[in-house]
Amino acid sequence: MNIKRSLFLSCLLFCMPTFALTIEEVNIAHKAIGTQLHSNKPLTALDEQVLQKHIDTLEKATREIDFDAANFALILNAQLNAAQLINKTHHFNGQSIDVSQVQDLLDDLDKLRELTDINLNNLEYIAGHIAAHQLQNKGLAHRYWSACGKNGHAGCMNILAAGYETGEFFVEEDLDKAVTWHTRVVDTGTRWNCAGVYSSLRLAILSSSGIDTLKPITYWLDSATKLQELRAAESDNAHICNPDSIYLAHYIMNGYEQKWLDKLANVDIKESITTEAGRKQWITHFANAQNLSALMPALDSMYDDNRRCSAVEEFALKNKGNKTELNAIYSYISMLDPEHCATHQATVKRLRNIASNSLLI
Repeated sequence: MNIKRSLFLSCLLFCMPTFALTIEEVNIAHKAIGTQLHSNKPLTALDEQVLQKHIDTLEKATREIDFDAANFALILNAQLNAAQLINKTHHFNGQSIDVSQVQDLLDDLDKLRELTDINLNNLEYIAGHIAAHQLQNKGLAHRYWSACGKNGHAGCMNILAAGYETGEFFVEEDLDKAVTWHTRVVDTGTRWNCAGVYSSLRLAILSSSGIDTLKPITYWLDSATKLQELRAAESDNAHICNPDSIYLAHYIMNGYEQKWLDKLANVDIKESITTEAGRKQWITHFANAQNLSALMPALDSMYDDNRRCSAVEEFALKNKGNKTELNAIYSYISMLDPEHCATHQATVKRLRNIASNSLLI
């Protein structure tokens, strides 16, 4: 961080500086990054050169213009998200990634933390992802996520819960702490968009796979449904927070009632959208599929391992107690990327262990 940057004079994003780079250009670059980040386009459609140009524009701005801490944090947040997206695209395409840019940006974040006491939760959330999955520094990731989790950021609390569920970022798993963190997220309701829905579903899955969550499975399923419906009403988007996952969870863990399949049939899943490919096919054949091989065409057409693992976890829950099928499911899910699959892999492992132990009694 240069001397100018450390001063943090109170120049807002909309003031008029006398530098070569204008505030209008800064705002254009900042807005363009935000538009790209909120796009539903697949990673293969990313225009990396344009995105990098916007990162460079913001970097030049921080060298030429003295921003106060709050506005510098906004710029850094855009840069971190954009740089992470470029590296994710490289990883998705099987290319090597250059971590130098994200490392420099994390260094800026650490210096910013030393100079201000403003809320940096969103920055720490993305910084944790970069540290864990691009720098391969899980200790650093845990430091960032612990800080924002303790400050009530639901995304960070979700990750802490997942980490304790799998042991991925800790010395060993602690399922009681996983339940505690997920419950805290549920208590935030819809304040953090779909985070409460996600944690409600995770608690239902934990309960269904042998973990004491202090409340019955139906409680968590009903919680997920209520929060999804509330969020959908708030956003005027019936498809927000993946209602198909909730309906399928009800079907699997709440008595295999036809009404949930009927609800699933009415969910508008657009197979023409790359990121939704395979899901409609999966749902259509799920109820009658006797083994995972019958669902492989749907899995093969899904966009990424995150979607495959989430789906396979659903099928594992359907086959609870079936040791033979759970062994096959475990063999499949173990080959998928743990970055996207750790919690789902942990669920399948627990279910397989339960099935194995029950046969020994």
